[in-house]
Amino acid sequence: MSFLLCKSGLWIDKKGYSRLLTKWHLEIYHSWEDPKELVVELLDTVE
Repeated sequence: MSFLLCKSGLWIDKKGYSRLLTKWHLEIYHSWEDPKELVVELLDTVE
């Protein structure tokens, strides 16, 4: 799980959003070359 941080805390908290834990989320794989070093961007569904 990853969270976008801004200088003064979590972006999601600063914007007043909440994570939707029962919804689909997006995973963007940028590199598959080394299975031990995957580069993945995790995007949570928010409300």
